[in-house]
Formats: sequence, C-alpha cells, structure tokens
Amino acid sequence: MAVCDNIINLSPIQATRVKLLGVGIACGLEVFRDTQCYISITKGVGVTSNGHVICLSDRTFKYYRKYDDPKKYFHDLINCKKEKETKKCELWELIPHREENATSIVPQNAASVDKPFLEDKVVVLYLEDEAKLVVRVLLIEQSDMWEIMKCGCIFKTHCIPTEPKDEQDISIFDKDQHAALHSDEELYHAVNKKYMLKEVAVRRFGYGHIDIGDLDLEDQDETKLEPGSGYEFFSEYEVIIDSTLKKLDDEIDKLHNFFGCMIDPCHCKEKDGGSDDSPCNPVTPGSATETGLQMHNIKIFKRYFTLINKKWGAYKKYGEPVQSVQYFYDFVKDLVKTFNELLHELHELMNECCPDTDCFRYHLMLGRIREEVSFQPSVFRQPYLQPPIYNGNADRLQQIRFLHWRMVIMMKCFYIPDWEREDMSDESYFDVLKMENEKRLGEDSDWPVRITPSRLFSEALGKQAIPFYYNLSNSPYSLQHYWDYYATKHNREDHHLSYFCKEDPAYTQLTFVQHPFLYSIDQYPFYRIEGHTGMDKEEARKAIVDLKKKYRLPFTVIAVDLNDLVNWLDRGAEHVAGVKQGGTFILLYEENEENHETNIIGDFYLPYGFAITISPDAVGPAGPATPVKQPEEKAPEEKKSDEKEPEGKKPADNTKEGEEIWGSVLKRIGKAAKKDDLKKIPGIKGKTESVLNKAGITAFSQLAKLTAADIPVMAKATGLDDIKEDWFKQAKKLAKNP
Repeated sequence: MAVCDNIINLSPIQATRVKLLGVGIACGLEVFRDTQCYISITKGVGVTSNGHVICLSDRTFKYYRKYDDPKKYFHDLINCKKEKETKKCELWELIPHREENATSIVPQNAASVDKPFLEDKVVVLYLEDEAKLVVRVLLIEQSDMWEIMKCGCIFKTHCIPTEPKDEQDISIFDKDQHAALHSDEELYHAVNKKYMLKEVAVRRFGYGHIDIGDLDLEDQDETKLEPGSGYEFFSEYEVIIDSTLKKLDDEIDKLHNFFGCMIDPCHCKEKDGGSDDSPCNPVTPGSATETGLQMHNIKIFKRYFTLINKKWGAYKKYGEPVQSVQYFYDFVKDLVKTFNELLHELHELMNECCPDTDCFRYHLMLGRIREEVSFQPSVFRQPYLQPPIYNGNADRLQQIRFLHWRMVIMMKCFYIPDWEREDMSDESYFDVLKMENEKRLGEDSDWPVRITPSRLFSEALGKQAIPFYYNLSNSPYSLQHYWDYYATKHNREDHHLSYFCKEDPAYTQLTFVQHPFLYSIDQYPFYRIEGHTGMDKEEARKAIVDLKKKYRLPFTVIAVDLNDLVNWLDRGAEHVAGVKQGGTFILLYEENEENHETNIIGDFYLPYGFAITISPDAVGPAGPATPVKQPEEKAPEEKKSDEKEPEGKKPADNTKEGEEIWGSVLKRIGKAAKKDDLKKIPGIKGKTESVLNKAGITAFSQLAKLTAADIPVMAKATGLDDIKEDWFKQAKKLAKNP
C-alpha cells in the first residue's frame, strides 16, 4: 500500500498535526527592535514540518554569540545538493544576559553603526533537543537561509513545478546584477508564484490608441491623456481587443505553468508524456462524457482560445458587420473579469495537501529584524499552511477550477450569427465538448429586441444576467450550468436570468425567470438591452420604447449619429450593454451614404436622464442640448383699475439667462476654424446668414452639431422664427464635402 510521504516515521500525534491540522507559525512569534535597540520576540507557538510544537514566551535579547551546531543540522541542510560538504553555515545565538564571548546587540562604536551586525540577518527558532525541548533563538545570514530554503522545499511545491538549473538559479543577493532581488516583496513573489500573476485591465473606448510609454508622469496637465477624436469606431475597438487578448494570453500561460497541476490533474501527466493506460489519454471526439472539471481542462482551454483568436482574426479581415464589434469587446471583458475573479480566489487559497515533512523539521523562520512597521509578508517567515478543509479553502479550490472551466464554456458558447462564417470556425475545436443532438436555444430565433433585468456590471459576473452573445443550448456543456459557482453547487442553474430564458426548449420553467418584470426587481437596478444592433434606428428605438412602457422602466432612450459620438463621450458615455435605472440608453447609428439607411451599430450609456420637451422623433444626434425650462401657461388675470404695482418689484428679465444658455450652446459646438458660405444651405439667405454670424455661428461644422432641441434657444438668441432642423442635416453634409 502506498504511504503518503514519510508519514510512517511520524507518531500518530505528529501525523495528525502535519497532515490534518497544519504546519508553520500558528500565532505570535513577532520579531522587532524595542526602544532600547534590543531584539524582542512576542510569545507564540508554531509547528515544524514533521509535527514538533515549539512554544516561546515573551523574550528580550541583548547579546549574541557564535553558535556551534552540535548536530550539524543547518550544515546538512545547506549542503543537501552538494556531493562534498563544502559550504559552511554561520550561526549566532541570541541570549538575554551577558555571557562569555557575548557581544552587545546595541552598537558600541562608529564602525558598528555604519555596518550594523543585524543587517541581512534572519531570526530562527531551532529545536536543538526534541526530548529535552531545548529551543535556541538563532541568527543566520539571509543568503544562507535562501540556500537552505531551496534545498528544503520551495521548489517542491505546485507553485514551482521544476527546480531551475544552476545557470538559471535566482541570484537574489548578487547586488552587482541588474536583476537582483532585494526587497521582501520581490523575494516573496519569487517563491509564491501566485503573486507573479497580474490582473488584466481593459482600456476604455476612446483611449485605446494612447501609448502609456509616452505619458509624462511629471506633466501635471496630462496633455497626452487627451482622448482621440479622429479614430474610427471599429479601429478603436480593434486596438483595445488586440492588446487585451495578448495580455490575457500571457497571464493564462503563466497560470497554466505555475498552477496547471492544481487546476487539471491530467496536465502534469500529459506534460510528462503519460502512459497508454492513463485515464488522461487520449483526448478523442468520443470522450465528451468523460470530460469535466477534472480532465483535460488546460488542453481544451488552449484549443478554444486558439479558436477565439481565429474568429477575431477573421472578423478583423472582413471588418463587418461593424455592429458586432461591441459584442466581441463585451465577451473579451467577460473573459478578463472571470480571470481576475479566479486570481482573487487564488491569492486567498491555502491548499497545502500532504506537505513535505522535510522542509523545516526542527526549525521555524521568524523573519528579518524590522525597525519599521510593516504588514507585508516575508519569504523568511514561516507561514501557517493548512490542508484545504479549513476556512473555506476546499470550496475556494473548487471555485478556482470552476472559473477556469467557465472560461472554456464561455468560449464554446460565444456565438454571433451576423458574422459566423465558414472560415471563422473550425469544427475540430468543438469535437471534445460537442454533444449529439445539441440544440442551441437561439439557433432558429429572429433575435428580437429584449430587455433583461440584471445586477450591476460592477458585481461578480456570475451574479449578472447571461448576455445575448452566449447561445445557450440543451447540452450539459452550456453556459447556464457554469455561470455561477454557488448556483451550480446548489443545483440552481435554472435561476439564471438571460436573453434566452424564454426559448423552447427552455433551460428553466420558473415564471419569475421567464417573466422577471412581473415580479419585484429591487435587486436588479440594471437592464441589459440586446437584439437591437443592425436594426433601423427608428425601429430599434420604437421597440425599446415599447418594452420600456410595457414594463414601466425608468430610463431614457435617444438615438445618436456616429459622427457625433465624441460629443457624448465628452459627457461621460460608456458602453455597458444596457442602462442603469434612471440613466440614458444611447442608440448609436450610422447613415449609409448610398441608400441613406440608418442602422444601429452600437450602444452607450449615461448615468443620468434627459427631460426634453420636443417630440421623440426630433431627438438630435449631436449631444444633449441645454435643458430649457418651459413655464406653465396660465391665463393672465385682469388687473383691477385701483390696483397698484408693489413697490420695489420689477418685471422679470430673462435676457441674461437666455444669453448664458446660448453661450453654453456655443461652447458645446466649438469655434469655427474657418468661415463658410452658409447661404449654400437651402432656406438661409444673406440677411439670415448675417444674423447667424453675429450670434457666433459662421461654419457648417457648428450648425452640424446643433439639434432640434437647440432651436428654441437659438431662436431666442437670434430673433429668427423660421429655423429649420433640415439646416443642421444639410450643414452636416456640406461639412464633409464643402
């Protein structure tokens, strides 16, 4: 029978401590310099890697002396790799009182101050005699401690799967080398590889072209941070998606290299070649039912990630339909959000199953001697390592595997029929997870406009509604089964809100999921609006407004021309695939110059609404006009002949207020670079042009940025009563082709 590690050499009590309870510093044993420059250690307790308990009361040490290790314990540790025992490990013992050959810890001369003895030393508790419980408090050079750690156990964990070769060794104490590691943080990250993984951040739309390397940190004006205005809608998203996929690919590779064996038990066997009778071999099209959270995760992940890059490359090649680019952007953000959630759980994970009992058999590292307050962990302090049954770590480990698998299923289910072409997909990537008679819920649908309540986009992805671009199916590898860890754990996959919750065959029969707006939506302050891209702007707007009225939802819908998108971005518009309660949902459309069709190519969101008194059809494309308060009309009361005007009361003068409002409009449309002949616009004569010039409008580009909502303010400022909305449309065409 196989025995776990060398447990046979441990007593039952030791085995229980090491394998079931944990090893390392349990509490206390903090090292610091007190006000008199002595070394103090707080009371505490720890367990060595072979199950010996070391306790210490509050102690203060004033002296140190050379220590000769009678059992050659540290000498053997530091020379574990060498055939001939050549390296000597110097040790000093800390003592509380003056004894023969002892030296004071407090510097006694200038030389001691310039080069403190305690610099670069690590404090170690050493169980010299386990029978008599003799414990020594020792000092050791940190360079020697690093050599002992490399011999002992830091390269035997799943964090560092293989020990580096001699020429690849980490020379962290060679101060002549440029790549030398000095700080506790760098040392800690070098050993704990999970901290070498970095969160992936996604650029905001409008800032994708900014080169971070060109930013001047000393430039208080941050002029180079100005967002672009001449970029194209598609190319801006292209830059963002390209860079994000590259960063995500790099971090995923590190995740697989450092933690592949923890995520997928087959990963290590496949790297080593595996055996013919291994359950991990082979991955075949007929083995779909044998694939799951424990088998081939990494191999399948890489196949699907290759597919996604292939799809994206083909989409860039065609560049159309442009309205699908936001779906790809949202999908990439979902992958990033899932990876970052996985990384957060990984940082909290303690998963020390069957620790190596030879790591620190008779000693505990307490860390460097600090003079400053610090809460950063140190590689030279023994952490308390537990098996994953404590503090939710077993659940956390499963959640990490779950999130990794969710990314696989997200890539499998990602589907946009508008641009799925034959050369964008490769069925060989689907063989492993494709099920017989699999039916996508939205395969035969006309993809109507739908609004789905959801939690906010700032919450964990699994708490939000499942987006439109994940085509769910009746397969066990459909995303509703892997969207949220706790929903899957408690068999509540049918509780997920999604675009496809009404399809047949439905994945849910719950009425509050199929018809969520008939029930309380207090917990859902966000509305996903999907299915409108590619539609005519008026049809899309009408469909959304009808649903808004049907469900009595508090948000505003407006349509914006692509040429005026910058104006809305300047007001804080962001793409979030929906709208928050009380916000404004912006339908972005582009006019086809040949057939003059105006189709929706995207959407944005503002966190506030607008109250515009004009008709909905007149909502213009150039951004929100300055709101004009329309006073209630009341029938004038007849003034009695004997009534007198109240003293000190003067008629209201709205001239100043009107000038301020018109001034804000002029500021929004900007100054003209050159003067245009406004008489080219039908309906504008010489006299009208003079009035407009006097009011500050001298160019087509300025008129093009005005909307029907600006007409009342413009009429008041100019005195013109025949202003037409068509002037603005004509000015837009002339601004492009003067």
